[in-house]
Amino acid sequence: MTFLNLASTVILFALSPTSKSIYHRSKTDSALSSSVFPMEITRTPADKYGKLVDWLKTQDGKVNDKIEIKLSDRGGGFGAFVTAPVEENELLFTVPRNACVTLSDAINDSNCGEAFGTLIKAAGPGGNTVVMAGYLAKEYLLSKEEGTNKNDEESSLSKFGPYLATLPWERGINNQEHVLFWNGDDVEKLLKGSLCYRESTELRAEVDLAIKVLNGIIGPSVLA
Repeated sequence: MTFLNLASTVILFALSPTSKSIYHRSKTDSALSSSVFPMEITRTPADKYGKLVDWLKTQDGKVNDKIEIKLSDRGGGFGAFVTAPVEENELLFTVPRNACVTLSDAINDSNCGEAFGTLIKAAGPGGNTVVMAGYLAKEYLLSKEEGTNKNDEESSLSKFGPYLATLPWERGINNQEHVLFWNGDDVEKLLKGSLCYRESTELRAEVDLAIKVLNGIIGPSVLA
């Protein structure tokens, strides 16, 4: 289980038009209702990466002027490339800790930090993953709130808005695919009888439980 996969699933439920809470799922109506095939492939818009670099500099990060983020001509999406020869020991970029999303950010969050800390104590090491996913989901949902300019990550309610805007939150973005995005029928039809069926169903059950727990923690701060 990864932070982004779990956080993306939390967001799918949070943005479900049929739900007024973070968690909403039934046997007949699932927020993960998209069919496994076909999948529309889209990419994060290039300007989002430019905003990411600009934001990183405001966080005391450094990015060499020779660095350019662009679509790779060898496939695989976007990447960081140098546009001129680089000298030995020349600094290319730095990412300071305050520009990173950390567990410390989650447990010190003004709205959810106390509950996140309690969850970690109750759940043990596995709670760290759930808390980070919950915090990422919360920050992403806040970043989507309208700021001084609509759809402007720089004016979002989340400090990490420009970074979060580059992540593949939905199925198909930057070839993002995961069993957590499938519906139950797809899992049964395509995986039952395979070696990965048990792991997939157990993972989905764990995520369902995590979403129920996170609903009571991050729901009030993003759905009010």
